[in-house]
Amino acid sequence: MKKNTSLGYENIEEDFYYKQTVSKNPLRKWFHLNRYRIANSLVKSKYKKGQKIIDFGCGTCDWNTDNLKVFGVDANAGFLKRSKQENRLYDYKVVDTGNTKGPPNAKEGVWGVPELPDESFDIATAFEFLEHLEDYEKVITEGRRLLKKGGHFVISVPYDVFFSMWRPLFFYKYSCRDTYLGTPITGQDVGT
Repeated sequence: MKKNTSLGYENIEEDFYYKQTVSKNPLRKWFHLNRYRIANSLVKSKYKKGQKIIDFGCGTCDWNTDNLKVFGVDANAGFLKRSKQENRLYDYKVVDTGNTKGPPNAKEGVWGVPELPDESFDIATAFEFLEHLEDYEKVITEGRRLLKKGGHFVISVPYDVFFSMWRPLFFYKYSCRDTYLGTPITGQDVGT
């Protein structure tokens, strides 16, 4: 069997994000550590002891420095295994996007977790993930299904400028104006 050597998301080394947090480049290190700090703060502002969280596109779930009870959904099996070994996830599901040459794409994969019962989580998260998906509504719909009544869906997407080197990686782009006036994501009622 020939080894897949593409640079697709599923093939990124499991310690990739860890290396960013210990980078000799101070800007890179600050960027990643600050991202995780903000995500942790957003979750903890809604979290009550004993609650369960589902994190869509969790990567290595590095924001979970408190080892909260998080179920991870991601396309990179190495990220998920590492996260579970480091107690940032209690369990996970690897999704097959069918896309080994670029970022995960919901249209090509199954981002649902049908084996989990309805209303089984108190908090759902999607940090800097939905902008990579062509059909992000599937993730939001699945998050709504899995959230308990009164649950919270915490979403963050990057604010990107027109001439950004990261722009080609995103299906959807968000501006400050969109964020405040409502985009297809923020304009949708995801509350329960």
